Order: sequence, then C-alpha cells, then structure tokens
Amino acid sequence: MQNYKESSKFSLHESYRLTTKDVKFFGKVVLPLVEKYFQAHREYFITPSSLKTGTSYATVKEKEMSCSLFCKLAFLLRQKFGAFGNEVNISVRCLKVLVRAIDVSSVMKNSQEMVRASLLPLFNNIAEDLNQTVQNLEQRRYSHVKGTLQRGTTSLSYVHMVLLSVLSSMLDHLGKNNYGVDVFENEIQLAGYKILNALWIIGTQGTKFVDREWIIEELNRHRPLLGDCLSSFASCFSVAFFESEFNANNKNASNVSQLSSEANDVMTNVSRTIPHLTKVISDIEEHAESRATYEDAPYVVEVILPCVCSYLPYWWPKVTNVTADHMNSVLGSVLKLINNNIDANEAPWMKHIAVYTQVIILNSSTSLLETYFLPVSERLKIKCEDLYAQEQSLKHATRLESSELEDFESNLMKNYEILVRDVYAFGPSLIKYVDIHRSY
Repeated sequence: MQNYKESSKFSLHESYRLTTKDVKFFGKVVLPLVEKYFQAHREYFITPSSLKTGTSYATVKEKEMSCSLFCKLAFLLRQKFGAFGNEVNISVRCLKVLVRAIDVSSVMKNSQEMVRASLLPLFNNIAEDLNQTVQNLEQRRYSHVKGTLQRGTTSLSYVHMVLLSVLSSMLDHLGKNNYGVDVFENEIQLAGYKILNALWIIGTQGTKFVDREWIIEELNRHRPLLGDCLSSFASCFSVAFFESEFNANNKNASNVSQLSSEANDVMTNVSRTIPHLTKVISDIEEHAESRATYEDAPYVVEVILPCVCSYLPYWWPKVTNVTADHMNSVLGSVLKLINNNIDANEAPWMKHIAVYTQVIILNSSTSLLETYFLPVSERLKIKCEDLYAQEQSLKHATRLESSELEDFESNLMKNYEILVRDVYAFGPSLIKYVDIHRSY
C-alpha cells in the first residue's frame, strides 16, 4: 500500500502555522479559568491593604502580577489579533474582568517599574491605534480601515471588538474607584489627551470623512460604545478638558506640553477639537429646541450627551465653572429630547439615555417638574390610553379577516415596543426625581 505525503499548506504569509493543541488549550481552558477566577476574587485584589476589613487582601506583589497579566494579554491580543480567530470574544471578556481586579492606585504608588514597563506602553498603544484609525479615516485608507493588511490593530473590527470594549471597562473601573488621579500623570496624562482627541473625532466626525456605505454603517452601529468610553473617561480624567482655563491652578494637570516635542502639537490639536463647556451645552440646547430628528445629528445624543452627563457631576464639587444650573439645563434638554421623540420609529438612544442622566438629577431643581416632567408624563399617559383602547377594540373585532387581524396585531405589538422604550427612557429619571424632591 502506497503512503501519501500530506500536502503543504499554502498562504500569502510565510508565518502561516496550523493551530496547535497548546493554542486550543489556551482559548478553551486557560482564558475561561482566568475569567472566572478573577471574577470570583475581585474584591481580594482591589481591597486596599490599609483598610482593616477583617478579611484577607492581596499583597503588593500579587497586585503587580494581576496588572502584569492584564497588560500582557492585552499586548498579545493586539499583536496577534488575526491569529485569535473565534477566541477573540473570550479574550475580550477575560480582559474586561481582569481590569476590574487591578488596584491601579497601589501599582502606581509602589511599582514605578511596572508603570514604565506595562501601564505606560498600554496607554500609548491605545492612543496610537485610535489616532492611526483617525488618520486612516481622514485619508480614506480603506484597506487599513477594513483590516485587509496583515497588521489589523487600526481596523474597525479590532477597534470596535477589542479596543473600545476593553477601554470602556478600564476607564469605568478607574472612575468608580477614584483611581484616575493616580493614573493620569505626566506621560500617561499625555496619552489620555490623545485618546480623548481621537475618540471625540471618531464619534462626532467619523462618518464625514468616508463615502463607503459599509464603513458608515459600522461607525453608526458602534457610536454608542464611543459614547460609553467618553462618559467613563470624563468620570476619571483628572483634568477639566472642557474648561482648559483652570489647568494652570489644577495640581493634577501635568505640564504635558514640555514632555516631548510632539506634546505641544497634541495639546494644540486637543484645543482645536474639544469645544468649551458653554459651547457644548448650548449645542445640546439648540438640538433639543430645534426638534431635530435622530438622523440629523446622532452624535449629539450618543456621544456628546453621555460625556457631558459624566463631566458635570465630577467637576461640580471642584473649583470650576460647573454649576447646578448647567446640570438643570442639560437635564431639561434631555427631557425635551425625550418628549420630541415619543412614538418615533428611529430613536435607539432612548434605550440607554436613562443610565447617563441619573448622575445629574441629584442637583435638579423643583422648577423642572412643571416645565419638563409633566409634559412628558402627559404624552405617555395619552399614548398608553390610546394603545389600551386599540387592544380592547381588537378583542371585540370579530368581523376582520385573518390577514387584517394579523396586520392589526403586528402593528399593535410594534407600538407597544415603542411605548416600552419611551417609558424606559423617562421612567428612571422621574422616579429618582420624585424620590429626591418628595419632602418639598
């Protein structure tokens, strides 16, 4: 019997390799194990050693190891993104769990070598990939945007699947644990400015640079994720980027323009890209007053509004120009936008707007009740009564043909879905507002 030699595997790249058992073990066993382990023991790793809780807590060395593991896995996924294949999702989930188990404050204070070797390159890589993506969109390098080249860290698939998801979780973790002041210093603060500049450009202007329909669809689909990133960024960045005139008196604002030759250019670009707080709030008010549709300026409600809603309560207790009037103005604009879009077919932002408005209701005024809350409540009440009447008429409709009955039921279900969306956008804000002002 003749023995046949196995045929060769042909590829454009000489680095082509078959998947080994080690790689499968890494994706099927190691990553899920790491995810579940750090998910279960998160409190052990982030509990400060100075806090006498009566329970055990991680040593400085263990906290360094968890930080190092996160940075190394993020670097590996960035370098070998094309090789991960179906394991990208579990890798991203693992990174999102890992980053929430890092005591960044302890690492920054006790492990400067770790900062230089791991954290600083991590932020620099994120800034580089985002800014390169901006350049590719501006210069219409579609092969880079699509990721047809071997290096795909600036492709939209990598940016949306990996970078933005992990970045949003990391910034949210920094904000909730007040780690931002410790992290964003000197070179990392400069990288933070680069990240802010790139996120703002992609979120507000990304679709204006290109004319390919598939790129526009991708950017539109993932725009809310950009809003999440900017919202989390505003809640942890220790510099008032909407009010740069206060940087001179901010002890946490590093003189980043003196760090390198490109730093001055970076700050110039940021000053051109990021508008002042008064301009941002006036744009939101104009958008609400004009009764513009979602398609007219989707970035206002999906990018700018989440960022402002996080920025205002973060800087309100500090010495800036942020006042309760700003928060009342933004909340009033949001309620007006909700009122304008009740019963609208295209308003996906209403599904998650309540998440961002919760933090600005704490400083709300009682004058908002009659001007904004009651009109929205009245419209929703009328809509509920109308749908209830339609449902009752459907129950007693005996002479309709089966096709007409199906169309009527289908239309009623769609209207109920829209009603649920509208109530979900307004209800949480109303409940919190009533709880705060119940004693008045």
